[in-house]
Amino acid sequence: MNYILAGDLVWPQDLKGNKVKTMKEIKDYVQSPEGGNGKAAVFTIFYQQSCRPCYEEMPIWNAAVDQIQKEYPGQVAFIKVDTKSQKDVLGHYNVRSTPKVYFCGVAASDEGINAFNLRRTYENHLSWMREQVEKYVIKPEAELVTARTKQTQLFEKTSLWLPNRAQPSSIKK
Repeated sequence: MNYILAGDLVWPQDLKGNKVKTMKEIKDYVQSPEGGNGKAAVFTIFYQQSCRPCYEEMPIWNAAVDQIQKEYPGQVAFIKVDTKSQKDVLGHYNVRSTPKVYFCGVAASDEGINAFNLRRTYENHLSWMREQVEKYVIKPEAELVTARTKQTQLFEKTSLWLPNRAQPSSIKK
C-alpha cells in the first residue's frame, strides 16, 4: 500500500532514515560511516505501513531530520523500523504502538534511551532532538576536551616536561 503525499512524497518509502529489520542491522549501521562511525546520536522512528498517524507524521519527521542533520553534520543518525515483523527490535525498545520515535543513545548504546512524548510538531521534534544531541554528544565531547586540557596542564607542571631543554630522547647517556 503506497500513498502519495503533498509534494510527491511516497509513503513509506520516502520516510527519512536507514531502514533496518534487526538489532544486528542497527548495530552494523551505526558503526558505518553513514551511521556516524559509532559516535552519532541515533534516532529511530517506528512505524506501520497502514498507520494513518505515521503517515501524517512523515512530513514533520522528514523536515526535523533534515534540519538536525544540517545543525549537527556527522553527529546524528536516523533509523526507521517497520514494526510489521521486527519483533526483536520492538521488544528491545518496548514499542507497543506507532508512530513512536526514540533516542537510542550514541551508537545505539541505549545510554539515555528515551521516547519522544511531546505533541507531534516540527518545533517539538527539533527541540527534543537538539536536547538529546547536546546532552549525549556535544557535552561529553566538551568534557573530554576539558579533561585532556587538565591532563596536559598537569603534565607540563611535572618534572617530566622539559619545555626549553632537551627532551629525554635526545639526552646522551
